[in-house]
Amino acid sequence: MESSNIQISQITQDELDRLVAGKRFKPETRKIMREIFVLGRNRLEVADEYSLSRQRIHLIIRTFQDLFAQHSEPASNALVSISYTQVPKPLAIELERVLHAIKTCKDKQKKDALINDIRDFVNKSIDALRSERT
Repeated sequence: MESSNIQISQITQDELDRLVAGKRFKPETRKIMREIFVLGRNRLEVADEYSLSRQRIHLIIRTFQDLFAQHSEPASNALVSISYTQVPKPLAIELERVLHAIKTCKDKQKKDALINDIRDFVNKSIDALRSERT
């Protein structure tokens, strides 16, 4: 599974429950996800509390982030940020322009259409990248 650049700051317990429902996570892993993503606790503190290595806590976080990216609903109330460290500068500039357009648009239909266009663009880009790798 490819790692996501999405960073989830906080979600609700219901969102966590929905995302992990039917998944084969150990009870301790679910508690760790709750501590980090619902309660917003520091990852390293949680790792220390559960006697986990940095690699193990990172794997749990990445696994959840990938799960969130694959299954979250557009209406999710999660606080999400995107890591721009690997984004080319021209794309980052374009993303900033699009974000400004979304924030300042007063017409709900136009804003919804723009968000749908962005979602389609991202999905097509992901599909293209995946086909390049195979």
